[in-house]
Order: sequence, then structure tokens, then C-alpha cells
Amino acid sequence: MDEREQQRLEELAERRRPALEIRKEMAGLQDKKYRESRKSLATSKEQVQCLLGQWSEAADQHLAGEPIPVDLHKYSGLDQSGYGDNSTNRFIDGVHQQIIQAVGDRDTHKYLWVTQRQDGMVVTVGQTSFKKVLHKGKESTSNRDDLFKQLKRPSGTASMVLWHYPSDQTDAEINEYLRTYLKWAWIIPVNLDRATDGATDRQKISRLETKLGDYLIRKNVPILNFYSHRI
Repeated sequence: MDEREQQRLEELAERRRPALEIRKEMAGLQDKKYRESRKSLATSKEQVQCLLGQWSEAADQHLAGEPIPVDLHKYSGLDQSGYGDNSTNRFIDGVHQQIIQAVGDRDTHKYLWVTQRQDGMVVTVGQTSFKKVLHKGKESTSNRDDLFKQLKRPSGTASMVLWHYPSDQTDAEINEYLRTYLKWAWIIPVNLDRATDGATDRQKISRLETKLGDYLIRKNVPILNFYSHRI
């Protein structure tokens, strides 16, 4: 990364929620920074897990337990319908049960998440929630969490992922590339009953999301969707 690019990266880092074109530009700079400095940055699965664990410990009045790993490659290959053993619904239910065990039973569960692609780069920092539901008379959990939504155009993250992708690829090739782009997710369950920063649950989870993303940036972790965590 040359001096001009470094200056541009530092300039863009001060913005909060810029327009999509700026977010794409920043994604390109973050990707280049990652690729050129990969060996000296904390980007492996284990390194990111360690950083998230340290952040969780420092914020233990708000959070519960260790970060929970989720294999998104495994998830992307499961049956998209039904509730069989190899279905995405069953997979998500299993993840939800780990969150429930960490923070206790309640109607709505909120959590923070961080995704990594195959080569280790952090892609997005976010937050989402799920609720308990009844499915055919049995208690289950909803599966509308943002974390488990497939990357699709024209979403912001997908646009950034495809910024430097060859333009001559077919729709099927692009969709397959997006389907398998994310490798790992880390979930941090949040006990909002203990959170004091914010008047509502929505404010509390949003502020924790911002703090988590800014913490990773301070630790020199490149994030492809750099502004995803900012209010």
C-alpha cells in the first residue's frame, strides 16, 4: 500500500456511515492492507477468537461466556427447507440453544457476531436477534437472524465482496462465490439485563456492536465492511 492509499485509508476511517461507493472504496483499501500485511495481523481463526474473548472479559458486566464458533461453510451446504437432521433450520436451532444456555431463558435473545472469510479476513461486525416460536406444536426458535442470511446482491456487504470480482462471470458463478465466501462466524451472547449504556435494548446492543468493531480496529484488524458496526 503506497503513501497515497494509506492517507486515503486514514481519511476514510474517520467517517461514520458513508455512501455505498465510499464503503466499497474502503473495502478495497482494507482488503489490500490485509493481503499485504497478512502475516503481521491478527487474522487467523484462533487469533480473532482470542481478541473476542479478551473483549468479552473486559465487558463481562454486559456479556456472557466465551465467543461461540459457527461453521458457515457447513451451514451453506445444508438443506434449505424442512427440519431434518441436515437442515439449516436444525443447524440454527442448535446455535440458538448455545446462546440460550449462555444467557438464560427469555422471549427475545440478542447477540453480537463477527464473520471471517476463508483466508481469515474479518468481513463484518454485526448484531441480531431471534425469538422463540412454536413449530408444529413444538417449541423452536425463529431463523430470521441477519447472520444466517445468504449474501446476495445488491446488499451492501455483497457489493463490497464483488468489488474486484471478475465482471465476466455468470450469475450462477457469482451466486456460488457469495454462497461460500464466509467461512466462520463468532457469536457473543449478550445479557442486556446487565447493560447500562443505553435506555432501550436496541440502544444497548447497538452501542455494544460499535464498541466491538472499534476495538477490533484499534487492534489493527482489517474489516472488509469497515462501517458495518457504526451507528
